[in-house]
Amino acid sequence: MRIVRFLLWTLYNSADAFGARRPVSGGPRSTNSMSEFENSKGLKPRHWYSLELDMPCQFVKLVEDPQYSSKTIPVYDLVYLTKSQPQVRRIQDIALKLANPEEMQQSTRIVAESISVPNDVGVMPQGSIGGMTPNVWWIATGQTMSSLSTNSFSNREAQTGAVYFLDMTKQSYNPTAIVTSPGYGYTHVEWVDMDLDGNADAIAIRTNPTGQQELVWMQQPPGNSKWMVSVIDKNVGGTQFKTMWIKDGDVKRLLIICAGSAEPQLVFYWVDDPDNDWTRISRIQKTVIGEEGSYVNIEIIDVNADGRLDILTSVTGIRGQPGKVICYEVPEQSSFQKGIWRKHILSQAFEPSVNYRALTPGGVYAFYPGKSPTEKPSILVSGASNGKVYILRPKSWSAYIWHYTTDVILERKNTIGVPAVRDVDGDGNVDIFIPEANYIHVLTFKGVEQQRNMPDSSITPHTSTLLAVFLGVCLIL
Repeated sequence: MRIVRFLLWTLYNSADAFGARRPVSGGPRSTNSMSEFENSKGLKPRHWYSLELDMPCQFVKLVEDPQYSSKTIPVYDLVYLTKSQPQVRRIQDIALKLANPEEMQQSTRIVAESISVPNDVGVMPQGSIGGMTPNVWWIATGQTMSSLSTNSFSNREAQTGAVYFLDMTKQSYNPTAIVTSPGYGYTHVEWVDMDLDGNADAIAIRTNPTGQQELVWMQQPPGNSKWMVSVIDKNVGGTQFKTMWIKDGDVKRLLIICAGSAEPQLVFYWVDDPDNDWTRISRIQKTVIGEEGSYVNIEIIDVNADGRLDILTSVTGIRGQPGKVICYEVPEQSSFQKGIWRKHILSQAFEPSVNYRALTPGGVYAFYPGKSPTEKPSILVSGASNGKVYILRPKSWSAYIWHYTTDVILERKNTIGVPAVRDVDGDGNVDIFIPEANYIHVLTFKGVEQQRNMPDSSITPHTSTLLAVFLGVCLIL
């Protein structure tokens, strides 16, 4: 009977009898509004509310739970970071709470506090550390250029950057630092075996006390020994990077792609070694991809659906020059270090800033509006300082046409932070979480497949599956 009650509850919370989400009732902590979203052509709003927080938030992330996810049904936690009082907060299994902001409030848990300023969080790849449990997070913390301008801390701990491990399978949460650096700030971490010992090492960018950004990797030690830090570049000029593997003839090469903001270049680092041995320091090379301005962030994704990965990025506007969303095509396999990274400007619909402290646009975040990753993705863009959120959608499904529409889907009075976007409950609709001041704005609209093929009254595949499972359980019982 518990299974039956659970399935009934899931059906009730995920969809009504016609496959549409139940409307959220207005409450003291939620705001129902659709006027700002209705102005966006082609988008059909299904759901809207604003989750009120007790302190400002500028970063949200959807973190997949490897302990409970499967290949067909992923489970996501909504994680948000607060900097005025450094904390990492978690709303577990967000799909079950998506239609109820009050339940989201009540189920929020602080999983890390008494740490330095949190900048990013993610899940450790399975098997990265010997003996690790199925769900371990990493947390990158410490002061950076942006956090130094908005926060001031007198205690020594808040000034010490660190990379933490956090075991999410425990009843109580206890972040454990693997690297601590007084005066530094870590902004992102990725895990790759850099020294060919069979163990995953940590790649990161950290800001040093003088404000320069260093690209480093940290060697995983045997047992509980100290993690040793090796510097790849003492002045990479930015805080964001991504890694990707490409074919170079008969070998695979690791590229570390960095978005330069202080140093206005998009660059990648690689090691001229067939085995990718990054301990061979003299063999490490740096190649410039583009010099369009101050790059904000990077996404590695097949933008034009031609079967090859591309570099998606954004460049902030300056006086007299609008901001841009740009895609770079990776050169042919055998000429990545010498070939042309073909540039495509997808949008310039971002007004230039009149204040050198302002940043517009912010980061770019690709997502698939349908369930097929073989189609072209759409692109969510944070307007950052201008308080707007944009969606870029391809005008053509052709791999050779790079024309996009740019629509404003949200406009607020405060700076927009780092958003998250994904179909979290598998119903074919896209769920967007946007941090702004003391709010997380939740937007949901129909995916491409539903817009093309399904009337509003049809039952979604998600609902049909649940109904089938429910009926099967009833027959068994």
